[in-house]
Amino acid sequence: MVISKNKLRRPPIIILGVDRSGTSLVGNIVHHWGAYGGDSTFLSEGDDYNPRGYWEHEDLDPFIQYLLQDVGVQFWHPSFVDMITKMSADPLYQNAGLSLISKMEQGRRVWFWKEPSLSYLLPFWKKIWGSATYLITVRNPYDSAVSWQKYLTPKGEEGKVQLVAANLLRWQAIMLSILEHTQDCYNKRFIVYEELINDPRKQCQRLVDFLSIEYQEERIDDDRLEAMVAAVDSNLWRNRSAIPFDDLELATEHQKALYKFLLEKAEDPNKPFAASLYPIYPGWREYLTNVEKLESMYHRMENERAMFINQNRIIELEAEVAKLRQAPTT
Repeated sequence: MVISKNKLRRPPIIILGVDRSGTSLVGNIVHHWGAYGGDSTFLSEGDDYNPRGYWEHEDLDPFIQYLLQDVGVQFWHPSFVDMITKMSADPLYQNAGLSLISKMEQGRRVWFWKEPSLSYLLPFWKKIWGSATYLITVRNPYDSAVSWQKYLTPKGEEGKVQLVAANLLRWQAIMLSILEHTQDCYNKRFIVYEELINDPRKQCQRLVDFLSIEYQEERIDDDRLEAMVAAVDSNLWRNRSAIPFDDLELATEHQKALYKFLLEKAEDPNKPFAASLYPIYPGWREYLTNVEKLESMYHRMENERAMFINQNRIIELEAEVAKLRQAPTT
């Protein structure tokens, strides 16, 4: 049985962007605007990387991992889009996706999802949620790439592996996917991370004005606007390059052009997009696949090393206990 899409009410707010580009910050701001994202206690649970929370619904990631496991290939694989599009018509996956959405709509409020992998799963989700309002984060790609490298690298192993060039490739592929699959949608805004950090009041007010029009909401009260502004903490802008991205030797000319275009989209969201202007060099898929395999091998070796250390420690503790038992009592 296929769950009817007719039950869907007002379009959701979908936050898109590459990892470490401010998507969590925008999720926090949208929450304070009044959109429902789930249990706020869970959403705001943070760590050293995101002290104010990730703002990702607890039921969304397990389904996405299940979906990606069944796809069986990475998002940069040539057949990924066709495979994920076909899965959207399969009642098994379609019902599961609609079931998640129906839970979000029980609160009878505008709801939002933030999960970076939504950025390359749009061919699936657009068939499920229909129309949506998209908030797309844009950050200096180099800063995002460095931050993502730090996020992936285990503590104590910093500096041993460099993934910035691979992360820039990943950024380029993801942003091209976002642009391609949202160009038929007029309900979108591109939010520049640096502008949001530098002038949170102005940027939050712009977002309020946009959402008020999209959802025919009256002007929000000052307390809600203040809460949105307060969600922006400039102290959490911890990776910022002193070199303009356009001057970065590590970036390709097409990556620089793409970033420039994204900044222009922040001013004109409906500026025409042509993917052919931002090609990725030959062999990039093989490169990302090899990097992904090396990352998996690295983390597996780290886990095995940790297990070996723990096992040795257990043996040492057992030997100490045995000695204590054999020692004469006084």
